[in-house]
Amino acid sequence: MLSLTGVGLAIGLIGGFAVGYETEAAAREKAKVKKREKEEAKKKAEWERQKAEEARLRMEEEKRKEEEFSTLEELSEMVMAFSINYKGIIDIDIRQPQEKIVTDYFTERKTAEIYLKGTSALKGYNIVYNVEFISEIRSNGNYVYKVWMAKGNAAYRKYRH
Repeated sequence: MLSLTGVGLAIGLIGGFAVGYETEAAAREKAKVKKREKEEAKKKAEWERQKAEEARLRMEEEKRKEEEFSTLEELSEMVMAFSINYKGIIDIDIRQPQEKIVTDYFTERKTAEIYLKGTSALKGYNIVYNVEFISEIRSNGNYVYKVWMAKGNAAYRKYRH
């Protein structure tokens, strides 16, 4: 049998144990929260690093495309182009191979022409005939816009001696 004092002492011990247990549980919970926060901070840092890398790669790609476009623009000046509607005489060397050239779609017609003539020049041709521009209307939500594609036959010009 326990006396009243013994019961109080037992409750005090149990209470102390319970308080100590709560403190350990709180410490474990704090440790879990800190660990979770640390992992989230790591993930956030990794995400930010990936975004920065993607931005860097996008900038490099844009720079490469600008350089490619300026090269094509310079080369396109060396190629003569004749519309599909042209009814005059075009001096084509029929002994040399010819190739049909088709561009991608571009937001500006002039860009499609530069790519057509530049691609022809890169392949060694110096004349493009039967040039045709094809437009297509596209939309993105409420935004409606026109894109252009160019196609034509690339050939070698016949030189008269």
